[in-house]
Amino acid sequence: KYTIIDLPETISVGFCFLKVIFPELRIALPNIIHEHIAGGGDFGSLQEKYDVVFMLPYQSVLIGDDSMDMAFNVASFQEMNIGVVNEYLFLLRRVLNPGGLLVLENLKISRETEGNSFDNYRLEGFIEMKMCNPTYANFVIKNLPRLEYFFYQGVKG
Repeated sequence: KYTIIDLPETISVGFCFLKVIFPELRIALPNIIHEHIAGGGDFGSLQEKYDVVFMLPYQSVLIGDDSMDMAFNVASFQEMNIGVVNEYLFLLRRVLNPGGLLVLENLKISRETEGNSFDNYRLEGFIEMKMCNPTYANFVIKNLPRLEYFFYQGVKG
């Protein structure tokens, strides 16, 4: 079971991609979440019915505490205001099971958003298991000044 929190324009692309590659996949879009909750259902029963649930950021409050085993973010925290990044990290602390895995890969210092750097991520409650510079990511941008990726793996303590 997968839950994806994203923006509408990205959800539409993700939905189309998944349906082409895995046509049998049962996918719930944000409107289905809204209808399900309005009809008295809860998020847990929605997850049982669908393989993938795409939700908008404001719908993430529906996810139950300690209900997920893994969370990852690749190359989108670097696009956000640091306050938004830390709100997502708070959400991940809330929804991950104890011992749940968190994987992050982003630029160490955002080239788009001032004040957004890995040093400002609020990772309290996660025990670092691995931190490194992924050579496969840096290979592409190694000639561009001040761009460096990080890979972080931690577990909810």
